[in-house]
Amino acid sequence: MGKHNQIELQRILSGSSANLDIDFELHDVSMEGISSINDFETLLQLLYLNCTNLRKDKKAFKAYIDRREDVLKSSEGDIQSAINDSITPFLFDSPRARFQSVFDVNNADYGRIMTINKEQLGNMEGAQIFIVGNIDIDKISPLIESYLASLPVDKNNPNTTDECVTLPMRGGRHQKIIEWETSIPIAYVMNVMPFDMKQTTKNSIMLNLTESILKQMYTEKIREEIGGAYTVFVTSGNLDEVEDKAAINVFFPTDPDKMQEMNDIVYSVIENLAKSGPKKEYFNYAVEHLKKSYPERLKTNSFWLDRMVEKYWKGDRSEESFIQILDNIRPEDIHNFVKEIIRQDNRLNIIIKNKSE
Repeated sequence: MGKHNQIELQRILSGSSANLDIDFELHDVSMEGISSINDFETLLQLLYLNCTNLRKDKKAFKAYIDRREDVLKSSEGDIQSAINDSITPFLFDSPRARFQSVFDVNNADYGRIMTINKEQLGNMEGAQIFIVGNIDIDKISPLIESYLASLPVDKNNPNTTDECVTLPMRGGRHQKIIEWETSIPIAYVMNVMPFDMKQTTKNSIMLNLTESILKQMYTEKIREEIGGAYTVFVTSGNLDEVEDKAAINVFFPTDPDKMQEMNDIVYSVIENLAKSGPKKEYFNYAVEHLKKSYPERLKTNSFWLDRMVEKYWKGDRSEESFIQILDNIRPEDIHNFVKEIIRQDNRLNIIIKNKSE
């Protein structure tokens, strides 16, 4: 940035806690940084320079391309890379769902890259800026006026587009079997269940509760009753900042001889939850666990930053109502919530096993 190359910048920033990341994503370009209170001005300086004075350095770009090419070539024979290259296109029904290749890197157009950066970062018309932390408004106001209020704005060319860019997850029932060579007799089972879900506070809470209840059910059935896996990982969340899509993911390592039995159990457990609803003790544990963790989350910067960004994308979702909403959710609500997931009937199953099995 400015007159400094990357090595000089690293030297200047040595000892500073300021760090800024830039992400070009499906719906937006984001700049997210973190610093100590003392280094807050340095953080703003980094943001300002990214928007106003990016430095073109073909030599540094070529060095980066060479390093990136070496990394990609070295991973070509890596089983984990091969598995990832297979899983992502299977899960997502989009030509965007693929990993970077050596061909991509070698054909990167540096001039176009710099133009995109200038287009996206050189015009802050419509930008939303969120600041969270242990800050004194009076002390930081002059810094905000110096570095943020002076960012370039072109009202005649707003940085928006009508194009709807999505990365949709595949719908329906599909299975993919990936074979790999290993001396260890182990298989991995992954199940992804995507579904439509309107992004409301209540639905987010019910998704969290459903995840907790399923963890308890899978632990009881797969680990304690069957002995098919020591740990069953269950995660859930929204698939997109804007689209009303979510997914529940279940993953576990298991004995190859038991992988099909374990895979069948994954669906039978959630189908049973949709049929009979949650056990009272599972439901109560999930509610109490979420209620206890919530006050601690309120103390973190990341929580409030996420809430402000969420409000920008989706409108007002009052945090004051969280506990009230949680207290009003009943087991039958989870019952109906899971029934809707089962009704949509999207099941993406991946089995990773040894070639000899």
